[in-house]
Amino acid sequence: MCMKRVLSNVAYDSLYFSFGGTPIRCTGNSVASRSAVKSVLESSGLSSIRKRYFAAEVERTRGDCLVGSFSLEGEDSTSTSATPQNPSIESMEARPSGVSTSFYKRELPSPPSVAFSSATGQDIFQDAMRHGMLRGFFSLIEQFRTQDEPAFCGLASVAMVLNSLSIDPRRPWKGPWRIFHEQMLDCCIPLETVQKEGITLSQAACLTRCNGAGAEIFPYGSVSLEEFRGMIETACSTNEYHLIVSYSRKHFLQTGDGHFSPIGGYSPTHDAALILDTARFKYPPHWVPVPMLYDAMEYIDPTTNKSRGFMKVSATPILQSVLFALDVRDSWEDARHFITTTMPEILLSGHADEDKSASALINILLHLCVSIPEDVLHQFMATRSSNPACNGGACVQQDAVNTLLAEMTLFPLYTELVAFSTKNTGNDNMKFENEKRFMFILMCQEVIWESLQGMGWAKEQVAHLFDTAQHKVVDHEVKYLKEQYKALLTQFNS
Repeated sequence: MCMKRVLSNVAYDSLYFSFGGTPIRCTGNSVASRSAVKSVLESSGLSSIRKRYFAAEVERTRGDCLVGSFSLEGEDSTSTSATPQNPSIESMEARPSGVSTSFYKRELPSPPSVAFSSATGQDIFQDAMRHGMLRGFFSLIEQFRTQDEPAFCGLASVAMVLNSLSIDPRRPWKGPWRIFHEQMLDCCIPLETVQKEGITLSQAACLTRCNGAGAEIFPYGSVSLEEFRGMIETACSTNEYHLIVSYSRKHFLQTGDGHFSPIGGYSPTHDAALILDTARFKYPPHWVPVPMLYDAMEYIDPTTNKSRGFMKVSATPILQSVLFALDVRDSWEDARHFITTTMPEILLSGHADEDKSASALINILLHLCVSIPEDVLHQFMATRSSNPACNGGACVQQDAVNTLLAEMTLFPLYTELVAFSTKNTGNDNMKFENEKRFMFILMCQEVIWESLQGMGWAKEQVAHLFDTAQHKVVDHEVKYLKEQYKALLTQFNS
């Protein structure tokens, strides 16, 4: 189904419709007879909302409405002739061999959409502002981007929302800078595949979760229109989460089909949602009626043979770890006993002398590092698979792992540990083991401090060795392990 308008001054000269393959043209200059159009509308199989919308459009047209064989359907059709055409023949005749058609934007079909920058669009924006429904808009607009490829709308929407939630990618984009970009979202599905086929709603959710955010999928029909509107209002008024909608452009008379876009605002007076369209080379940001947006999700995604939907994206309290995690299946009791009992004993025994130098403190901690039992080190302090593919809804980001390991080398305690282990074992291939020992010690820094302060050590000395504030990827990793350990203590002590 499509509709094209040819503008003459302000009024519409012509409206072109195609219902179920039957083309209709409404033109000016005479009084119209609407019976043919109404007949086609009633037998078209359209939803009642769509029928009412098109009927209203026809009533606004000052002219004859004719049913004929002049179709303007097709992604790139621009002709307004009423003569029957074969688009493929026309395209061959119009272009020399080897020359392809290019486009500079598309005219946004309005209605049903309203361009963001238009006078009406600005009025709707002011209404949304008055009602406090643009809280999420400002963080999104700071990160608004144009997708890099025609099929990257899903990737661009996810990258835009992740950045607006201030989630650290924990891997560089360019140079030293870390920010999400479409090219970095390659863990759940190869970029080459996305470039050809796009992504599905479930794949978009996978990418979102794998990169540090929470994502909840709502397939079409899982919530009512009223519930959907309520979620839009919450997203736009509280900034607690953002919504990314997967819908069909066809429902808004736009060219193309499946598309992803974040919702940037809501106007209660107009019951309109702001679509922050990442395909800005094609259409600008625009307002759409919420009931139509809800219906636009019903269209079938040919990849899944299911209707589309939307997802709710939110920041998680603690980012999932990049590489390390705790595994309690075989080693919990041994690990807990070492942390709560053996570790304080090691720190307190034989280290009560008056030497409170930095080197003396490092020696104490090195002794503690090498005292971690092998079963605790290799079973309790587990690592995620290095295979960059989905594993139960979470991917390992190898670039983030590399950033984590690089940051470790900036800690004096880690470099001393590497030198110490090489000197005492004669083995310089213990990098992986040293990384685990170092992270284990960082995870247990509160237990270590409780013991050391009773031995007369200044808090500043200990804090200096454990300060992760300048190394954010290590900092996130340590926070995750600490939270996991606390949760395990609560679970097994209850």
